[in-house]
Amino acid sequence: MHHTDLPYRREMFGWSRRQFARRLGRSYQTVMNWETGITEMPPWLGDWLEHMDWEIRCYREPGPIPKRFVDIEAILYPTRVSARKAAKRPRRPNGVHTIAQDAKAARREQRRQNKVKAGIELAARRQLREAKRNLLARAAASRAARRNITKT
Repeated sequence: MHHTDLPYRREMFGWSRRQFARRLGRSYQTVMNWETGITEMPPWLGDWLEHMDWEIRCYREPGPIPKRFVDIEAILYPTRVSARKAAKRPRRPNGVHTIAQDAKAARREQRRQNKVKAGIELAARRQLREAKRNLLARAAASRAARRNITKT
């Protein structure tokens, strides 16, 4: 795309240079430098303008250009995204849980409840053992007392 095509595209949208810069998410000076040919336009800008044109024709609001080139490539050329990038899960906004996270939380809660139950059972066994010891000690003491009484 040649730098003289940019003002034509901008006027097709019916935007001033400042509005166009705001829509692209770039500064006014950057757009002016592109239009006058002072700086070279990025090679993907023509494709992005076609994407914007398509979004407008579909009655959707086109977003600003992402700051990172990788993000632009992913939007404009979704088939070019590498398999590794495609396999990567998208980031979730804060506070939103996936089913896997909910299942993991449920398993964690189940383990915590099992530990509590095991602790309660262990305490009950200790009390039972102590009660048994006390009972045996009393029985042994009473037997010893009976023996002492019968010997005398």
